[in-house]
Amino acid sequence: MRKHIKKIKWIASCLLIFALFSTLLLAQEVKIEKKNGVVVIHNPKKPVALPGLLSILKLREDLRIGIESGDENYMFSQLYSIQVSDEEDVFAFDGLEVSIKVFDKNGKFIRKFGQKGQGPGEIQSPYRITLAEDNKINIMDRGNNRFSYYSIEGECIKEIPTGKYRPLEAKADSSGNIYGIALIIGEKVTQDLVKFNQEFKPTLTITSREMPKEPPPAILMEFIRFQIIKDDRLIWGRTYEYEFNILDKNGKLIRQIIKDYNPIRLTKDNLIEEFKRRYPDKKIPPKLPRIPDHFPSHFPIFEDFLCGDEGRIYVRTYERDEEDNVYYDVFDPEGRYFTRFTLPFEEKVTVVKKNKMYCMIYGDKEGIPMIKRYEMKWE
Repeated sequence: MRKHIKKIKWIASCLLIFALFSTLLLAQEVKIEKKNGVVVIHNPKKPVALPGLLSILKLREDLRIGIESGDENYMFSQLYSIQVSDEEDVFAFDGLEVSIKVFDKNGKFIRKFGQKGQGPGEIQSPYRITLAEDNKINIMDRGNNRFSYYSIEGECIKEIPTGKYRPLEAKADSSGNIYGIALIIGEKVTQDLVKFNQEFKPTLTITSREMPKEPPPAILMEFIRFQIIKDDRLIWGRTYEYEFNILDKNGKLIRQIIKDYNPIRLTKDNLIEEFKRRYPDKKIPPKLPRIPDHFPSHFPIFEDFLCGDEGRIYVRTYERDEEDNVYYDVFDPEGRYFTRFTLPFEEKVTVVKKNKMYCMIYGDKEGIPMIKRYEMKWE
């Protein structure tokens, strides 16, 4: 009888363990459903191994551009943005010099173009440069209130006045439509993601976010991030939501990518730590350690994201490992979360192209701005 009871308890224990294990496996599944014609991908907190897909990323550094002294062509005052052409030439925009330096795939300086000013073909105060599919360089110049097209040789092809709109950044698709993040000032101030036509007239407001009257520090601000991907589709998300929306070229929502997450709780100590990481040369503002009620209760979910030429999505999160490296979450072209990797905090992935990963470093430990390229190997 006792043996029989023990056997029953053993079987019950096994069933309980199996049930718990099954529940855990089920929780780690990627769930795909269709709602009102929109494909919705629900991803768990942890990466999911996908059949037939290599998920371990190994990076080997194979190029650095940027020096402290010597040939000025290889020195940067302040890197704002980099882009890479199909020929693997690197275009580096120096925000302080207001110029674009071009290097070949081996890191050799080729040419430099751009001049600060307000005249035709001159640049005043852009934030980023982008490279369109037709190899045209786009510059949203807020200082001159215009959106400019340059050839990769540095010739100014076209300048479009932006009128009352002064987007923080803007990008053009292959049809000449322009997407930009604009501040709309009225009874309330909103940050809008807007689609403009070739004359920079608004044709569609994709999403709008009301700006708080008492904004938190820049570290805690919510931003709208977006990218133009293959077939002129648009992918966008808000940094306090782990959700990406993909629209077709006509602005119709066709896919949503959602990921579960653990928010990083906001405390005075980790707010100060984050400030020191980002602004090592600045003093901590007296008001920063105080956390008023209108501040968010946690840090943003992600800082930025980009899409590689192979269709994967790389998301720079606020999560750190024990060595203070930053975690990047990686999604496959379908939107399934399948792996993650880390990089030093100061290295920001900006371009993934032809199995190479390009990182922009605003300043390394010695304060030297540079570009670092990794060869990518999937195992």
